[in-house]
Amino acid sequence: MSLKRTGYLASALLLSTLGSCSVDNTASTDATVTTLTVGGSSEAYEMIEVLAEAYGQTGAAEFEFAPSSQTSGGIEGVKADELDIGGVSRKLTEADLNGELSYLPMVETPMVVVVHDSVTGVTDITAEQIKAVYSGEITNWQELGGPDETIVLFDLSEDENEKVVLREVYLGTDLAISPDAIVFTEDDELVEALAVTDFSMATVPAEDELEELPLSPLTIDGIQ
Repeated sequence: MSLKRTGYLASALLLSTLGSCSVDNTASTDATVTTLTVGGSSEAYEMIEVLAEAYGQTGAAEFEFAPSSQTSGGIEGVKADELDIGGVSRKLTEADLNGELSYLPMVETPMVVVVHDSVTGVTDITAEQIKAVYSGEITNWQELGGPDETIVLFDLSEDENEKVVLREVYLGTDLAISPDAIVFTEDDELVEALAVTDFSMATVPAEDELEELPLSPLTIDGIQ
């Protein structure tokens, strides 16, 4: 599927090419235990946790997870030798890497436009209609072939990677977002609100849990 039709969040591991791992000498055995400190983007944590659990079973290392933050926290933490592994959720530029970091892509997650199941009669949305909803030009589902109800638009703050992807692919950098949009700082909180709010809409990463909620993804320009 083309990036012209959908956006992707890219989860990756970020490692320092200059620093070394910390060593914890307090273990009860004679052998030293390498401790790897992990931080960075919350979107990458689930994948890193799976890898850490599997690698940890070899006994070669232990993992300490710092509170999750954002991609910028993963980058700066590794550069400052405060983290051994940084999780990121966007593709990095040469400027980000700056010759100091090793970047290992893990997975790409599609972004999807989803609506609450109370929105009937709407299964497809065009790229231009997405812009119109986010700008506030379209405010009623009836304008998209749905019920005569106000669109409840949930959005993420501008510094969230999901919003960066959405702007790159559909909205553009200069589009003013409707003042009626309800803005969240965490995508998990947004999805929870979306699932209990009639006539709501948002753009979120595609995850298995969406199938268990009263939410439906829309096709975009006829593409699923």
